[in-house]
Amino acid sequence: MNICWMEEAKEDLNDWLDYMSIRNPQAGNRIVLEVLEAVEQLSENPLKGRVGKVHHTRELIIPDNPLKVIYHVEQDLVNILFVPHQRQRWPRE
Repeated sequence: MNICWMEEAKEDLNDWLDYMSIRNPQAGNRIVLEVLEAVEQLSENPLKGRVGKVHHTRELIIPDNPLKVIYHVEQDLVNILFVPHQRQRWPRE
């Protein structure tokens, strides 16, 4: 399956890197790398994440990572919608 990153998901990751660049850049880079690797695994196993709180979405929880991946699967495409912090309210209002 192909992976497609929506703009908001890209912005979520960039915002996280900006936030962490001041606090702990190495940890920020590690966390983002883990997210990217987990998303790549969705191309082989798109139903890996749990059923999402929003209809037709799934949520990929990455162990020991503060971010989660909200995505949607359709035919041969995995759309990465958002990458919020796990403590962040989801769905967004």
